[in-house]
Amino acid sequence: MGRPRIALARFIIRLGRLLQSSAIAVMRPADLVEFSRQSYAPAARVRDWGRSELVDEGLYPNEESLLAKMQVKEGHLLLLGGGGGRDAVALARRGFAVTAVDFAPAMLEQARRNAAQRGLKIETQAQEISRLALPADSYDIAWLSARMYSCIPTRRRRIGFLQRLALCLRPDGHVALQFHYEPGGAAPTRSRGFQRLLGWATLGYRQLEPGDMLWQQREFLHAFRDEKDLRSEFAAGGFSVLHIEFQPGILCGGAVLRKSGATA
Repeated sequence: MGRPRIALARFIIRLGRLLQSSAIAVMRPADLVEFSRQSYAPAARVRDWGRSELVDEGLYPNEESLLAKMQVKEGHLLLLGGGGGRDAVALARRGFAVTAVDFAPAMLEQARRNAAQRGLKIETQAQEISRLALPADSYDIAWLSARMYSCIPTRRRRIGFLQRLALCLRPDGHVALQFHYEPGGAAPTRSRGFQRLLGWATLGYRQLEPGDMLWQQREFLHAFRDEKDLRSEFAAGGFSVLHIEFQPGILCGGAVLRKSGATA
């Protein structure tokens, strides 16, 4: 007797999921970046990302794999998405001169404290990485772990970021980066169509791409589904690929790039 009501309840649940997944559509690219920043700015999140046990974990195996593929083993390292200092401390311990960049100033303060407590010094810059503005020819390596490359909304903005990054790097500059990799992970066609319609109706996210999402309703993330898309962006941004790897089990991939025009 309750079947119509159960059916209605299930419809409401599906509608709720559709609306929640479509929150991305009403924000423009700059809004998506700010949405992510606000998720990481609260004091509780800063404490969580800067806790000692996390910092002392050092580099993870997939990060060690990328570091091993780098042809440049020393010098000035630009760490993009510094967080609470886990990467910064680990890389400073390897002898790199680290400059950490993050869009949450409190994160950078925590990273500096964590480094100082371990007898290390790092430099910091409070910036949003896709609008990077740093001196030209200043860094030997750029490092983006934790799938930071996927946190930049729109292909155009990601390519622009790479072009800006290339200017910051010295002629033989290298980049190690990680990205979200999820083959076949696009939203259902019906949901994607609704999101596109909502984006145009609200003058919001008109550049919506397959694989775009609000990861855990916390931050923007672009899921790459094809190696060709990655290689195309890297080339358009001014980099050649030295190494690329995929770890679908953890929805992560990584690449080592070299500034185009650099000698082998």
